Amino acid sequence: MNKADLITFFNNPNNFNWSETTWNLSESEYILRFYNKENKEIGKVWLCLEGCGMTESEPFSPNMKYGGLSKVGKENLNFILNEILTE
Repeated sequence: MNKADLITFFNNPNNFNWSETTWNLSESEYILRFYNKENKEIGKVWLCLEGCGMTESEPFSPNMKYGGLSKVGKENLNFILNEILTE
């Protein structure tokens, strides 16, 4: 697993569906932060997985379709997180 795989996941619209947008960021189990070469934060993705299946990004990504994970997206994201957490 590398950074490119993670970026590819979030840029693939097949990993997302249109979904409810009323969840609160405080419900997130994970916050992924992205930095540039100067170590400046350039983006965030909040992940609410347990009973929610939602994500939100800053800046907004139209590929994420307002953040509802598709079935394949949930499976792919679980695989990615397991890879990251076991490194």
